[in-house]
Amino acid sequence: MKILRHIMPQEAKIAGIRSVEKDMSATFYDEIKEAANTSHLPIKPRGYIFFQPGDSHDPALLKSYLSSLIIRIGDLHHLQNPLLKTIDFVESVSSLTEGIYLNTNPSLLPFFKYLFPICQNMPISELTIEEGILNEARKLNASASANRKRRRIAYIGSGNSPYHPRRSYWLNSLIKDYSETIDLEILPRMNPKEWLHTCLMYSSVFSPSLNSQWSHNLFIPALVGTKIFTDSQSLPLYSYYTTALRRKSSPCSYASSLDSLVKKLLLYCDSSAQTYHKIAMNACAALEPAGVTSSRVYENPLLNSNIPRNNLSQKNTDEFIRFVIAANIFEILQEIARIMVTYDMFTVSFKTSAFFAELSTYFHHPRLAYRKSGESSAGKDMAVIFVEGKPTKNMLPARLVTINVDLSLLSHRSIQLSSRTFDPRKISTYELAQRMLSSIVGNNYQPVVFTQRLLEIVEVDY
Repeated sequence: MKILRHIMPQEAKIAGIRSVEKDMSATFYDEIKEAANTSHLPIKPRGYIFFQPGDSHDPALLKSYLSSLIIRIGDLHHLQNPLLKTIDFVESVSSLTEGIYLNTNPSLLPFFKYLFPICQNMPISELTIEEGILNEARKLNASASANRKRRRIAYIGSGNSPYHPRRSYWLNSLIKDYSETIDLEILPRMNPKEWLHTCLMYSSVFSPSLNSQWSHNLFIPALVGTKIFTDSQSLPLYSYYTTALRRKSSPCSYASSLDSLVKKLLLYCDSSAQTYHKIAMNACAALEPAGVTSSRVYENPLLNSNIPRNNLSQKNTDEFIRFVIAANIFEILQEIARIMVTYDMFTVSFKTSAFFAELSTYFHHPRLAYRKSGESSAGKDMAVIFVEGKPTKNMLPARLVTINVDLSLLSHRSIQLSSRTFDPRKISTYELAQRMLSSIVGNNYQPVVFTQRLLEIVEVDY
C-alpha cells in the first residue's frame, strides 16, 4: 500500500504547517510543482487533504501529481461560504477522488451524498479526537477514581470566544444570573486527554456545540460516564446518540433555549455510579479505535469501488444548480443563527414552493423552522423567502431579511459568485442584539462576523 501524502494547502508555508496525520508524509505545493516539471513520475502517490473551506488548492497540479485522493471535510458551521467553497473544490477534483468524508457534520451527509455518492461520515473515532484516548478512558473507568463522589457540573474552555457567540452568551448568562443557584465550575482550555481526566471528577459538564456542529467536547465526557448538557443538535445525529437502548442512560441532555438549559440544570440530580458506568461503557463501545478507522478509511482504496461515481452535476445539471443555490441560501441562514444569538428560533417562510423541498429535506438546523406560506404575487419566476426572529423575553419578533432568487435566470452562469455579500450586521435588530450580548459577555466583546458572498441570482433585502 502506498504511503498517503498529506497535501498541505498552498498557504501552509506562510500560515504554518497543520498537524500531519499519523503514518502520512506532509507534502507542500512547491514539492508538487517540482515533481510536475519532471518528465514523468515513476509511481504517482495517493493523496489526502483535510479540507477547510477557504483553503487554496490547485486541482490541475493535484491531477498531474496524484494517482487518487481522499478528502476529509472540516468546519462547515462558519467561515465565508463554507458549503459553496467545499462543493467547488470537491467538484474540481472529483475524477481523482476515491473517498470523501465529513469530519463532524452528520446532519449534512444526506446533502453531500446526494451531490457526491461516495461521500460518507467519518465515524465517531479516536481519529476525530486523539489517538490513545480510548485506552486512557478504559483505564480511568477501571480505576478507583471512577467510584469516587463527583463534583456537580463544570464548563471547560474559553468563556468569550469571538467565533462562538451563542456559547459565550449562554455561559456568561449562567455566571451572571444563576451563580447562586447553579454551582458551575469554570475551567481553562485543555487538550482532549486533560478533558478526560477532568470529566472523571464531575457528574456533568456544560458543553455547547459549535453552531450545531459536533466536536470533541461532545464525545469525550461520556467516555468516563459524565453527563453532557448541550444545545439542540441538527438531525440526523450520530446513531450512538439516537439508539433507543442508550436513552435509559443517555449521555446528552439537549436544551432548545437558555431558559430550557437553566431548568434542566436546576432539576438535574447527580447520577449513580451505576449510571456513570453505563454511559461510559456505551460510549467506549461506540468509539472506533484509530487503527481500525485508519485501515478502513485511509488504507483501502477499493472501499468505494462499488458505489456509483456519477456526481449530481453529471447526472442532472438543472438539479445540481438548484442545490448549489439552496446551499448559498443555507449559508445565509446559518450565519444568521450563529450571530443573532439572542433569538432562540427563526422562522423561514417560503412565499413560493421554490427551494422549500431542498432546504427542508437536506439543510437542517435546530434553530430554523421551515414553513410554506401563501403564494407570492412574484409568481413562478421569483423565489421569495422571509426570515423572522421569533420572540423571546428580551427580543420582539422581527423580520430580519428577505431572500430573493430570480428563477428566470437559472443557468450555469447563475451559480457563479457575485461581488455582493450578505452581512448580518445590516440586519435591523443586529445592534440591539449586540448590545444585549455585550452586556452579558463583556463591553469589549465583538463576535467575528463572516459575510457570505451571494450567487449572481440571489439577493438579500434587509
